[in-house]
Amino acid sequence: MNYKRISFIDTDTGEVLGNALLGDNEELIVKTENVNQMEAIKRKLKLSNEIKQFIEANEGRYFHLIYKYCYPIMLELTEKYEGNKANIHIIRFIILASYSTFGGTLRDANGHQIKKSNLTKIWDTQNRNGIKETYDILTECGYIYKTEEGYLMVNEDLVIKGKVEEFLKENKDITYTRVFASNIQDIYYSTEPKKRPQLANLFKVLPFINFKYNVFCMNPTETDEKKLQLLNWSDLAKLCGYEEKTHITRFKKDLWKLKIYDSCVVGEFLTDSGKAICINPKVYYSGNNIDDVKNLYVMFKMTEK
Repeated sequence: MNYKRISFIDTDTGEVLGNALLGDNEELIVKTENVNQMEAIKRKLKLSNEIKQFIEANEGRYFHLIYKYCYPIMLELTEKYEGNKANIHIIRFIILASYSTFGGTLRDANGHQIKKSNLTKIWDTQNRNGIKETYDILTECGYIYKTEEGYLMVNEDLVIKGKVEEFLKENKDITYTRVFASNIQDIYYSTEPKKRPQLANLFKVLPFINFKYNVFCMNPTETDEKKLQLLNWSDLAKLCGYEEKTHITRFKKDLWKLKIYDSCVVGEFLTDSGKAICINPKVYYSGNNIDDVKNLYVMFKMTEK
């Protein structure tokens, strides 16, 4: 009989919780040091399977976008441009990444590997100079590269399709979120071309999204809701390079109008004590508790027309 060895890793801490041997046509065999460890593995497996099945059933396929908490995303790119001039290149990279498959391979909706000549359709633009500029800068930054056969590949230090545990184990100072491919494509293709650069702001503020509650805060790993250091609209706007009051107002207005199918992309919960700004988990979500994501769905569902 053939066996496959599986390691169980706490993706939050990188700790290896135990190992399992999975035989052909057999149930999972778990080897652990003690009963408590085995129970922890069982709980994590159950939660992991539940959230994966729930998310895939509701949102379809997704890729993992790699980043650091409270650290500028795609820094190599943003440092090359002043203000928000990098935005169009950021969102085009995200859209290209939404076509990623295993091993960094990029495939279009028909399953064909993507070449540079396909970028006109992928990015939905006829601006050849703009395509060349984005392609050149993404290549220069090492975010994408081309094979000898002319196929485009995405750097798996930024985007991973499939399991990310081993990568996180070797890179403990980083984290990831699930970005839902069809949903981000819907937002991009339904947005007027001249307004698409603003979509990059959804990802420029990503390092400040709380992994459990999907709200913006200065302590994105905090699980105690009473300890969250929430960010307001001015905070978010400044993180995205907007300083003047009029620009901050426009920043909020632009994000406020975004829709994903019939649901809002950004939500706000306001009380006398303060406000919490959150992102619809249909865009991206990194938590592993099915009840948390269900609660977020309900919040956005209540306001749909």
